[in-house]
Amino acid sequence: MMLKEESIFKNKNFVLLWLGQLVSVLGSNFHSLAVMWYVLEITGSPGKAGITMVFTVAPKVLLSPFTGPLADRADRKKIIVISDLINGLLVGIVAILCYSGNLQLWTLYMISAFMSATSAFFSPAIGASIPSIVKKEHLVKANSLSQILRYSSSILGPALGGVLVILIGIPGLFLLNSISFLLSSFSESFIKIPRLDRSEVQESTLLSDFQEGISYTIKNKDLLHVIIVGGVIINFLFAPLSLIIAVVAKKDLNSGSDVYGTLLAAMSVGGLMMSFIIPKISKKIGNYKLMFIGLTCEGLFLIPFAFISNIYTGIISLLLLGCSFGIVNVSLGTVVQTLVPNNILGRVSSVMGILCSVTVPLGYYLGGIALEHYETGHICIFIGVITAISGLSTIRIIRNDMIDDKDEDSRICEAS
Repeated sequence: MMLKEESIFKNKNFVLLWLGQLVSVLGSNFHSLAVMWYVLEITGSPGKAGITMVFTVAPKVLLSPFTGPLADRADRKKIIVISDLINGLLVGIVAILCYSGNLQLWTLYMISAFMSATSAFFSPAIGASIPSIVKKEHLVKANSLSQILRYSSSILGPALGGVLVILIGIPGLFLLNSISFLLSSFSESFIKIPRLDRSEVQESTLLSDFQEGISYTIKNKDLLHVIIVGGVIINFLFAPLSLIIAVVAKKDLNSGSDVYGTLLAAMSVGGLMMSFIIPKISKKIGNYKLMFIGLTCEGLFLIPFAFISNIYTGIISLLLLGCSFGIVNVSLGTVVQTLVPNNILGRVSSVMGILCSVTVPLGYYLGGIALEHYETGHICIFIGVITAISGLSTIRIIRNDMIDDKDEDSRICEAS
């Protein structure tokens, strides 16, 4: 007689960790929406809103190559608890200043930067803690629940945040966010995460590893092409997308934060849908072809957003765009893993991560400036066309993969 598998939700440590992650991800979505809408409300300047997003994103992406190794050395529980505690206090300061009418842009920039830096430590600590508190047979389910949480929060966060701005105002949303972070920090203090055996932690040589990753990337032409298109060009061009959507919602559709949140949520719904579909069709189509289709469709599906006339056409356009994002998110990582040997994958990933770290904040900044001088429709068409052309260029990688497959088949035939 087979024993019934114990539910992962009976694992108190995992439940507390999962709930803490839920609050953190939702809080980040709430904060980004509130900050974006606040700056647009008081300044009416997309450029200044773009600068705000630079401070919101840049510290996190710049620190990300280094926070992973730290999570392998420091006390992960302390990182998690202190991160949420700091974010709760920082958002609380923003709420107080906002209620009193003393919130200055430079203050918002600095606090957003500190919160971004704190989140850079929180995420890898969460990911590294899961294998320590979950049984091996529950590991896949635990990671799946974390992935579903991130997608669901990116759908619920903007939509709920937009409604809350209307119901309780931007200061109220900041205050609610602060309280949730503090409660999360308190609950996480009861998690029991096994301490690391320091004798097993080796000192890394970050510089030499990074140099080796650069050398391998430059020598592998297909890999370099994928990173330039999928990691640099696309990240740079699409970095200001949330800002573009905010401007469209406010100026073109004459709507409020609820419409802005709904449009963002539609894009996340598309990504979530494809995350379930792609694993089922990838074996038939192939990851290289899926990457080609996804990158090209990212450009093609953005172009219709330039011509939307109401929220419904906007939702359809962004839903399709989100689907293409979902295709790329699944296939691009698999292609990189296919092109790079496992023993050097971490070093190549660091190179790709740092390249994205530079291009995303730059894209936010220049995107904000562009929105000051050009129509959003023209910008969408420009980004869409360049992205589609970049996606089409990856067809050479598909051809190389087909040639490699033929060579492999020939070797098998000769061997037999």
